[in-house]
Amino acid sequence: MKIKDNRDKTQRSFSDLIVGDIFTSVGFYYMKTEKSYSESGKTTCAGDEFNAVCLSEGYIGDKIHFKPDEKVILIDDVTLVLN
Repeated sequence: MKIKDNRDKTQRSFSDLIVGDIFTSVGFYYMKTEKSYSESGKTTCAGDEFNAVCLSEGYIGDKIHFKPDEKVILIDDVTLVLN
């Protein structure tokens, strides 16, 4: 089997993405979301603020925080397949 990956693997800063963009970081897939906070509503540490959701199997729906200057790879041609 041959697999050809034509994605642009140029890294960019998380802050360059817009809400709804799909990207990869450290082997996992994510979607950038609006900034949200833990149920307590407190923003005393970075762990209380979220700006992305994981799309990778086993972690689907987990919220995560990316720093604005953190490097990610945008996936600009995404297809959702429902079975």
